[in-house]
Amino acid sequence: MGKRYNVPMSTPRKELWFIGALLLLFLIVATFSRERGQELRPATEPSTFNAQRAGTKALYLLLEAQGLSVTRQRTSWGQLSPQLGLLCVIEPFSAERQITRNELRAMKKWIEQGGTLFYQASLPARGTDREDPLAGDVEIVRGDEKPTSITVDESDSPYLKGLDAIASISRIRFSAPAVYHTLLQDDQGALLLEKPMGKGHLILCAIENMLSNATLTDESHDNALLFLQIARTSTSSSRPSVAFDEYHHGVGFETSTATDTPTGLWQSTPLPLRLLCLHLFVLLLCFVYNGNRRFGAIVSLPSQAHRPSIDYLEALGRFWKRTNASDVAFLVQYEQLVQELHTKFCTEQENNNALFQAMERTSPEFFGRWKNLFQRAEQIRAGERIQESELVILTKQLENLRKEASLVG
Repeated sequence: MGKRYNVPMSTPRKELWFIGALLLLFLIVATFSRERGQELRPATEPSTFNAQRAGTKALYLLLEAQGLSVTRQRTSWGQLSPQLGLLCVIEPFSAERQITRNELRAMKKWIEQGGTLFYQASLPARGTDREDPLAGDVEIVRGDEKPTSITVDESDSPYLKGLDAIASISRIRFSAPAVYHTLLQDDQGALLLEKPMGKGHLILCAIENMLSNATLTDESHDNALLFLQIARTSTSSSRPSVAFDEYHHGVGFETSTATDTPTGLWQSTPLPLRLLCLHLFVLLLCFVYNGNRRFGAIVSLPSQAHRPSIDYLEALGRFWKRTNASDVAFLVQYEQLVQELHTKFCTEQENNNALFQAMERTSPEFFGRWKNLFQRAEQIRAGERIQESELVILTKQLENLRKEASLVG
């Protein structure tokens, strides 16, 4: 009974790996291009990626030069790191990245655990908001935006030590309850407020050019030194990092408005690319299914019986023991081998001399190695009898000759 085999359809594995590699490369390039595109910010945006006058890239580089650990916050406030000591947030934000209620609650918890939030506000003016657990008790009102220089009075605040004057351009002012400590103000209202919250602090800034590249190049004012002292005061060995919020400027992955958790790469991938991925995934499933399914009934194929060559020698041994005819046993093997050699060297079947001449002419080395065997075989063929011991030796030589003859060209 032959063995039963299932004949599967071959799967183009190399093609599948190639398609998968191309897809992965496409996703990486698309994601990298998207992030690089996000970092190209408008010239008027107060972003650390912006090197124009309104940007804050100079401050970012300054903090790095001062040895501080500076990063960019690319996720929502619900993902703030406990290693972060100071977060700098600067309005205005991207229209698609407004602060959510969940973010406000997460920020309040982060501050109370020891973080410091520096929040630079801008227009529009707004009233108090009871649902805002951070600064809902502060009212933002319109003010004169004429450039001015704010003289820093002596204060016990570590943020203001050694400062003389702060450059100020602001269209808003703060109106806050007594729980807030006013650090800077002019004749129209408060410009810089500070409030302790648990182990941390909330700092509100109404100076819209407080940290801009244009202001930091003005050596006659101490805006850069003010923020540097805020950063050093707010960081520690347990909270060594300073971060600038770029998420609300449109950089990084979007988050779910319900949970403020990152939606991840898939949700941030453009719809056409997502559809392409789905189609390729379905195609991959089809390949896997077709490569593992059975086509038709199982076909029974005959199994080949492979018998070792020693069986032949054992049969011959039993034969000559019964007949006492070692020469006959040898000649059976020899004649079969000679017929194969006649076919290989294209010589006349009954003319062994012609075979020997052809071998000597075309393969002299091969013939030289087996010449003695051929001569002894012809002697036996002529009628000479041999003993059992010689039969074993000659039989082994014939087997070796057969193997080598298959290699002769």
